[in-house]
Amino acid sequence: WSFMLFSGYLKASEGRMTPDHLMSYTLGVPNTEVSTVFSTIIRGWINDGPVKNDRLEMMLQALDENEMNIFQRLLNDFVVNTLSYYDTNGREPEKVYQAFLLGMLVSHGAYEVSSNRESGLGRYDILLRPRDLGGRGFIMELKVYDPMFDESVDKVLDSALAQIEKKQYAATLHAAGVRDILKMAITFDGKRVWVKTTE
Repeated sequence: WSFMLFSGYLKASEGRMTPDHLMSYTLGVPNTEVSTVFSTIIRGWINDGPVKNDRLEMMLQALDENEMNIFQRLLNDFVVNTLSYYDTNGREPEKVYQAFLLGMLVSHGAYEVSSNRESGLGRYDILLRPRDLGGRGFIMELKVYDPMFDESVDKVLDSALAQIEKKQYAATLHAAGVRDILKMAITFDGKRVWVKTTE
């Protein structure tokens, strides 16, 4: 991440002091060109790996058609075949999953995809705003399941959905005129993925 920051592929913003007196910054993609590069790289991983591009199209179609069992299965296939345990065993594995999922979602031309932006009373993980405002919008909250600390996967999923409601992440979509909104909790444990939704 440091290399990407200092080489201009990421930008730092919104610095804040942590309780242990260190500066913490939000990292983001600086412009459309770099966003395209990220998307191209991740699509290259997918196309060159055991899970091909038609599977990505199937996954995005399942999202559109609210076929969450299919979406979950295909997303799990991508994680199993593309990410390694080394990628997801760091201090902030949610960021790895988030970047990976963003790289796949930005290729969906029907949505404007954003992440880590303020909405309501907090910051959502991923938001998909339909270009056709009569279409469905999506809010995704990602959580990592840790069997040492979490009671169950269902509890983690429910916690993510409750956070979307409590923090009013849908405010941005409501303000844009989007009325059909699906809230999604996506939970990861190594190479396993679970999805739960509510409207």
